[in-house]
Formats: sequence, C-alpha cells, structure tokens
Amino acid sequence: VKGKDSLGSVSSGMEESRKRLGAGAASPSKFVYAEKPAPVTLTLRVKNIQSATTEVMRLAEQLGGTGTTAESTRWGAFLSTTLPARNFTIFVERIARLGTLDEKSIQTKHPPEDISLHIRISGDL
Repeated sequence: VKGKDSLGSVSSGMEESRKRLGAGAASPSKFVYAEKPAPVTLTLRVKNIQSATTEVMRLAEQLGGTGTTAESTRWGAFLSTTLPARNFTIFVERIARLGTLDEKSIQTKHPPEDISLHIRISGDL
C-alpha cells in the first residue's frame, strides 16, 4: 500500500509540473502578441482605382506579401498584406509611381520582421 501512495504522489507531482509548464508557455505567447507593431497605413491617390488596386496586389505578391486581401469601399479600395521587412522600401517606391503617396504616414525604421500593411487607394488624383 505504501508503494502505491508514493507512486500516486509522484504521478500527481508530474501532472502538477505539466500544468505549470503549460501555463508558463501560454504567457510568453501573449506577451509577444502584445508587442506586435501596429500595421503601417499608406494612402495612395490615383486616377484609376481598379488598375492601381490590381498593380498593388501584383507588387505585393511579387515581393513576398502574404495574406493579401482587397475590398472595395465607398472612397476606393482597401488592401491589406504582410510584407517581409527587407522588401518594404522597394514596395513603397514602386507603388508611389502609380499616383500620389501620402508620405507623412511612412516610417523609415521598422523591426526586422514582417510588416503588416494597410493601403488605402482613392481616386482623388
């Protein structure tokens, strides 16, 4: 009987350790998520919203963008994508050629990780 008790306490002790490890593992992921930078928002004014939207989508794909989506809005189009940080500058330079880019919203320093982008395309040009 004594052997069973000590074995039972060992297994419950291991279970307790697993619970603590599981709880500890969840906390760092929440902390990392809270540290994620806000999306970079760019505003692009163009003559032809439809062709600009198609071109921005093509550029995002060409430069390694992931999760790229586009939707029509009452003022034009809204695109969302995640780009590798190393391609951010070239992406901005290329879309700037399509129309007038709101330069005030562009930050030059970004973390070395992927950058979440929101691009508003309007026909104000």
